[in-house]
This record gives sequence, C-alpha cells and structure tokens, in this order.
Amino acid sequence: MSKLKFDREQIMKALNDKGTNLPCHRCGNKSFAIIDGFTRYHLSDNIDDNVLGGQGVPAILVACNKCGALTPHAALALVKPEEQNEKGENDGE
Repeated sequence: MSKLKFDREQIMKALNDKGTNLPCHRCGNKSFAIIDGFTRYHLSDNIDDNVLGGQGVPAILVACNKCGALTPHAALALVKPEEQNEKGENDGE
C-alpha cells in the first residue's frame, strides 16, 4: 500500500471542495493556515494502554491565524494515497 505524502495544494483543494470555509469556532476569524505535516490521534481499547507505535488516525491540522485554535481533519477523508498515485506522485520514483 502506498504511503500518503503531505501535499499542501491537494489538501487545500480538498478542504475547499468539502466546504470547510466557516469562520473560526473560537473567535470568528476567517483566515486560517494549514500546519505542515501530519499529526496522529492514537487509538486504544484500554485507557491505560501505552499506544506508542499502535493504531492511529492520521490528521491534518488547520490553525486560526488570529487566536491559534486548531481544527483537525482526518487526512484520509481528504486525500487518499491512490489519488496521489494517479497524479504520478508518491510512486517511489
């Protein structure tokens, strides 16, 4: 399976296509920035489990340019590795 690579333009297009253009949920500002790279929400069946290296949900973070509030978006809901391969990216060459 191909790995997903961070592609700012592709992510911006996906966010715009999905209508994610509402003002900040904290301060009402309308200017945002995409944080470079992915973050990960770790998953566990037990609150006491150590989740380092375990399952997780890769996410894109968008930050409000005024107050800094972060909004996560599931990366694979926005961009799929096979879509990058169709564009000729992320194919190991």
